[in-house]
Amino acid sequence: MSPCLFYTDPAAGFAFLLEAFGLEKRVVREVDGRVVDAQAGIGPCTVIVGQARDEARFRPASRLPAVHVGVMVAVEDVDAYFRHVEEAGAVIEYLPRDMSYGLREYGARDLKGNLRFFASRLTG
Repeated sequence: MSPCLFYTDPAAGFAFLLEAFGLEKRVVREVDGRVVDAQAGIGPCTVIVGQARDEARFRPASRLPAVHVGVMVAVEDVDAYFRHVEEAGAVIEYLPRDMSYGLREYGARDLKGNLRFFASRLTG
């Protein structure tokens, strides 16, 4: 599965994903010099960025009354990844912690309020 995130400024949203969350650039489609959609990823996982609109089905997360979806990203070292994301200015929802379901994870939001969970499997 590939989550689709909608931003009022897809170029800024995409740049934030690359910088703050360390995703790699895969595809960028521009029309008249403006980013209209793009793809970034980590390993086999891809996130698609699109243009938000005022239509109900394409509003950015910051305009919704509640969290509507979260994206879980598996990383090798969740604590190291956390330090990078925090330094890049992401809004930290909760600090890294061991969860009862076998993951060490934390939550962070991007510049438009999309929620991300980053986790590593606990060993032992």
